Amino acid sequence: MIPPELITEIFTYIPTTLSLHCPSCFPWYLGQICSTSRAVFHSTPQFWSDISIDMPMMLRRKSQVNMYERAIALLRLFLDRNQGQRFCFSFVMPRHLGNIQQYALPYAHEILNILVDNSTHWQDVFLDIDLSESPMLTRARGRLPSLASLRLLADDGLASDEMKHMFSEAPQLRHIQFWHFPAWQFDWSLLASIQFQTMPRHRIDELLHILSQATGLERFRYEEANQVSDTVHLPQVNIQIRMQKLKVLYLPNPDILPYLNTPALRELHIHNNDAACDAFSEIVASFLLRSDCSLDKLTLGTCQAVDAIEILKHTPDIYELTLAFISASPYILEYLKLSRGHIQHILARRIRSLDLQLAHPQEADFDRIATVVVSRATMMGAVERLERLSMSLKFTHNYEKAAINSQIERLSQLCFQHGVKFAIEQ
Repeated sequence: MIPPELITEIFTYIPTTLSLHCPSCFPWYLGQICSTSRAVFHSTPQFWSDISIDMPMMLRRKSQVNMYERAIALLRLFLDRNQGQRFCFSFVMPRHLGNIQQYALPYAHEILNILVDNSTHWQDVFLDIDLSESPMLTRARGRLPSLASLRLLADDGLASDEMKHMFSEAPQLRHIQFWHFPAWQFDWSLLASIQFQTMPRHRIDELLHILSQATGLERFRYEEANQVSDTVHLPQVNIQIRMQKLKVLYLPNPDILPYLNTPALRELHIHNNDAACDAFSEIVASFLLRSDCSLDKLTLGTCQAVDAIEILKHTPDIYELTLAFISASPYILEYLKLSRGHIQHILARRIRSLDLQLAHPQEADFDRIATVVVSRATMMGAVERLERLSMSLKFTHNYEKAAINSQIERLSQLCFQHGVKFAIEQ
């Protein structure tokens, strides 16, 4: 017989998120292995700390038993074995499923009610829900002493006023992630990271107000700015927000950069989506000079090559560079190529990792990339040695991909010969 302490040690090497929609996954089959293993797992609270409940996934599984009733029973078992400790969970509610959704909703309501009853033990939470079908969530307000991280995938427009305030009294909440620009209320000063997918450009005033309160923010990210009108009214430039702790910044355009001062910034990932800004390089360069920060990582996307080159002049110490769908990309590749006669004009002389994202690459592009690799892998002393090259290629037609397969293979072999790790995504 295997000693219980050895069984416990073995279990610590197994991912312990309990997936209620996967009845054949660990640990539900332990009863078929050995009673000792089952007993050890059942009696150890640390293994009952993370649970995943995906109701749409349950619909895809053919079973003789009611998967929803089974999920509720296992959720109750999970909470019993957890013994009142903090726990993490993800819950995906059925949506847009017609009659099937109406059948599943009572079970979804019961699951949410059970979770809310135990909200004092929530730690890391992911909710993919229909807010109009989730009024019971408001019972959690003021009962979230342990909540540290929240991801919410929902239509904020369906949230009641009471619901929008339910997370405002979560003293340990540090990380939030939403699909839309949050209509929810938080104690912004407590947050270390904020992330959302979309925000209308006309709401920049509201965003800046939030950022002015988020004095402890270390990471901020939003992916897409939606323009719902022809005119975007930006605040007066004399507004300045000093974000003393911000280290990572992801933006789809430079709209808010004129208002920020980020002396601790280490990563800047910025795009000029839809060519929204004609003065892209001027705004980014001014922001970098004002912040007086020393970047380690830089991403420039969907901008002109001349803008990218100008910005690189202000980021001499970066060691990771991503260039995403830069217009006139051959031009910037020429600048990244090293020449012994022009050492003083080298851009990004310390990069060890280069990520290129190209649309419709041509054979000549691979020739230029090969020159960059060879020059940066062999010219020692003046620059850091390139260690990694990754590429992401975008094609409209399959024949484009077939036409450059030999170029990809040639570049891969070249990287191998010069000790440069190579990865590609098509």
